[in-house]
Formats: sequence, C-alpha cells, structure tokens
Amino acid sequence: MNSTNDATLIEQFITGKAVLAANQNLRIEPLFGANRLLDTNGALVASIDLTSQPTVITIRQGCASWSLLHAALCDRNFMIMGKADQLGFLRYEAQNIPLGYKMSSTEARVLWKVWADTVRSFNQKDIRLDLLIFDRGTWYPIQEIACQRGIVLIKTLINSLQLQDGDYVTWIQRQPGENLHSQGS
Repeated sequence: MNSTNDATLIEQFITGKAVLAANQNLRIEPLFGANRLLDTNGALVASIDLTSQPTVITIRQGCASWSLLHAALCDRNFMIMGKADQLGFLRYEAQNIPLGYKMSSTEARVLWKVWADTVRSFNQKDIRLDLLIFDRGTWYPIQEIACQRGIVLIKTLINSLQLQDGDYVTWIQRQPGENLHSQGS
C-alpha cells in the first residue's frame, strides 16, 4: 500500500476538498451531497455526508485502509459513535474536545494500560481530570479501571462500562504542562 498517496487522498476525502480524485489503491467519487471512498475493486470503503452537522463518516470495518482512516479521523476529533446502519460499517462523528486534551480511540486494553501507568501518582480521594471517557454524550472523569479475563470495567462518576479488551473506546488525555485534578476533602 502506498501510504503517502493513500494518506493524502484520505485527507482530501475527510475534508471534502476532492470531488474526484484517485490513486492506485483508492478513489473518491461524489454522490448526492456525499463523497464515497472506494477501493480498486469498486467496493465502498467509507462515505462522508457533506451536509450533516456534525459531520458523519462511515467506514467499513477491517478494510485495508481502516488504520489510516481511523488515525486521520482521530486526529480531526472524529470518534466512533457505534455501528452504522450499513452492515459492517462504523459511524464516526466530529466532536468538540476540551482545550488542552488529546483524543484517542483505542482498544479498551490500551486505555487500561495508560490508566495503570498513571494511577500511582494520584491520591485515592482525588477526582482525576487527566483521563476522561466519552459516555452518554459528554466527557466524564474515570474513577477506576479494572481488567480481568479479557473484560475491562471502567467506572465513572455516573456509570460503569463493561467492555471486551479488544472493544474500541474513545477517551481524552490531558496534555503535559498542567497538573489538573480536584483535591478531595
């Protein structure tokens, strides 16, 4: 796969700037207020609705370009919102990310490892604001994460999420430079 050319084409696809463009692996085609990204066999890889607010992009799970698309979308603050109406596709939406944070969308076990690496530096009574998870349409501080037998349990102030270690979860991490956490009493 020619990553540079694919990455450039994917960037054009996400921004909606290219109406018709192609390389040896992918091509962009317009279709009634949307752009479609197709592979060399003409199979649908992704589509973007250019009229929706927030912007919605659907991507075929497991396609050859999925990693490149996923990374490019995360860099632009698009997050997985669940399965799309079309079988085998995931729905991504553009979201507002709080200032000073970087968004990640990874397998749950990656978040657990990040949590485990940082948990030692916090007091048990502190409300940690360094890692937040998107749940029920907003960002919540993570109180605790446990992983056992392939199940990741994430506890927030309002909810507990139970995920398989390979399930994708969207989270944000405070960027270095400011130590943010509320002191407990």
